[in-house]
Amino acid sequence: MSVAAVDPGRDKCGLAILSLEGEVLFHEVVATKCLVEKLCQQREVYPFQIIVLGNGTTSAQAKQRIQRALPAVELLVVDMGYPPEFPQAKF
Repeated sequence: MSVAAVDPGRDKCGLAILSLEGEVLFHEVVATKCLVEKLCQQREVYPFQIIVLGNGTTSAQAKQRIQRALPAVELLVVDMGYPPEFPQAKF
C-alpha cells in the first residue's frame, strides 16, 4: 500500500506517492487542471488508499474534485503551516 500527498496550488500542484516505509515512489509538479487525471493514473501504478492534502492555496477546490473522482479513497486535509525555523520543501 502507498499514500499520495498533494500540495495544491493555483497553477500547479506538488504530487508525491510514498510507500508506507517512507520511500518516494513518484514525485512530480503537475498543472492544477491535470491533478485529478494524474492522481487517477498514478493510482493504477501505486494503489494508494489515502490522499494527504495540504490546506494551502485552492485546497477546497482540489478536495471537491478529488472526492468526486476518487470517492473510495480516504482524503485527509492537513495544516500546511510551518514554524518559521523550519525550511519548507519546494516542489
